[in-house]
Amino acid sequence: GGEPILQGYSLLRMENVICTPHIGYVERESYELYFSAAFRNILAFDQGDMSSVANPEALTPIRKR
Repeated sequence: GGEPILQGYSLLRMENVICTPHIGYVERESYELYFSAAFRNILAFDQGDMSSVANPEALTPIRKR
């Protein structure tokens, strides 16, 4: 089946199935778990801490490479 699912789709009629939109899994705790490290890295980079930069050569201006 494709999306959007049609009104009569069999999954929608099943008692042991909960259908949610793609965003249905999102909850605050999940976002904090998944993105807290990323946001910490962004803030550290903004403060000049380059320790989490995976490819520091990308920060060198093209003319200096």
